[in-house]
Parts: sequence; C-alpha cells; structure tokens
Amino acid sequence: MELPGRPYGITRDHDSLYVCVEGRGIYKINILDGTTARVISCNLPICSYVSVFSDKIYYTNYEYSSVVCCDKNGSRVWIFEDKLVLDEPEGISVDNNGHVFVVGEKSSNVVIISNDGKHHKQLLTKDDGLRSPSAIFLDKENKKLLVANSSKSAFVFNIL
Repeated sequence: MELPGRPYGITRDHDSLYVCVEGRGIYKINILDGTTARVISCNLPICSYVSVFSDKIYYTNYEYSSVVCCDKNGSRVWIFEDKLVLDEPEGISVDNNGHVFVVGEKSSNVVIISNDGKHHKQLLTKDDGLRSPSAIFLDKENKKLLVANSSKSAFVFNIL
C-alpha cells in the first residue's frame, strides 16, 4: 500500500491503523485487507501525531500549536489552541476517560486536556527533565506515562 505523502504519527484501533500524512490529513488503513481511506482532510504539517479512543480521533498540528478532536467521520468536535500553555504539540495519547495527554516540544511540557477540550492542566515541565519532548505513550493498565525527548532521553512517570 502506498500513501500520498510522508507519514508521521500512527496509531492502531482494532483492525485499523490511523496515519497522519503530511499535507493530506489522516488516513485509515484496514490491516485485514489493506484498503485505505482518507477520514480527515486537512493540510497537516510534519510532526503531526494521532490517537484514537472510542468514537473520536485526536491529532496534533505542530504548525498551529493545536490539538484537534474529530468524530470518526472527520467532523471537528473541538480544538484546543493556547500557545502559552502548549507550544508546538507533537506526541499524543488518550486515557480511558477521553482525557488527552500531549507533549509540547517548544514549551517542553506535558499537558492533559479534558475530554470536552475546555479544560487543561500542565502535568510535567522542564523541572521534570523534559527538553523538547516529541513522543508520549500512556500505559493505561499500569498507569505510567513514557515521555521521550528529542535529545535521546526518555522518562517514565507514574500517573494517578
């Protein structure tokens, strides 16, 4: 299978992969038969990442310092934009309650955004060792957060 541009963030949801494709949007790939369909059409920049939970797709837009939540049909549900809180977001993960965990590369932090996109809280900062973080993984079962810096270091944090 071939995508129409450079892929960046990727996630799995049951029998599908969701992939951020530079300049094109988000594509859904059926891993059983290899079929591909664009589910969100937008001009995504490099370093865009995606996460899926329940009936929602969440993605970051590095260029606009935004986090976007859409339904599975691609219709926007909410958008979070606050450059003072989250600057140049990259990696993204969602917990079992729909709370969104995002790393800000330029702001060197991890922010959690409420499931309705209206509230946020900074969880981790430079004081916790973050220096231009780019990736995040939420281990829901063990309640641990793995955050990787662009500079070859990573940290595991306990979350409650």
